[in-house]
Amino acid sequence: LEHCKKLVIIKGNHDVALPFITRKKGIELSEYYKIDDIFICHGDEIINNEYFKKSKVIIIGHEHPALGFRDKTKYENFKCFLKGKYLDKILIVIPSFNPLTIGTDILRNKLLSPFLQQSLTNFQAYVVEKDKVYDFGKLKKFSWIFYLETLSSKQSPFNLQCSATKSSAKSLIDSLLFGVLCEKA
Repeated sequence: LEHCKKLVIIKGNHDVALPFITRKKGIELSEYYKIDDIFICHGDEIINNEYFKKSKVIIIGHEHPALGFRDKTKYENFKCFLKGKYLDKILIVIPSFNPLTIGTDILRNKLLSPFLQQSLTNFQAYVVEKDKVYDFGKLKKFSWIFYLETLSSKQSPFNLQCSATKSSAKSLIDSLLFGVLCEKA
């Protein structure tokens, strides 16, 4: 509290002990918070009030997105921010800030947040490591993962269209290896 005038904690769906802690410490606990045209909420439910309706930007947690990549010997998850749309608003989904919690692999797992019950193909993914931001681009370019893993036998959990061919999957892999992880100039 020494570095800010006011601290507000947004209550999550698992934060059952938080009201006791915040009350004891004199910290504001809220279901949502509004700053100008930005609406911040946990994201496990849609709070359809006037502040929400007037907002232009929504920031949520809950899902805590991560991108999972697998090769023959290992599987790695990268916490990421997502930026997309919900209705006519910009939606930003933040990763877990807890070093022990990776979050949800949005390329493979069923998504829970009602804000994400839509196609995420046009959502941008950003991985942050220390002081660098890596723009992974739109999620639609990862549809080849599902093609290779399921041989197009089913649709991905986040409604990506699995329409990649082997040659387009290879070119996507090549572009990922040589371009995506390079820091933008």
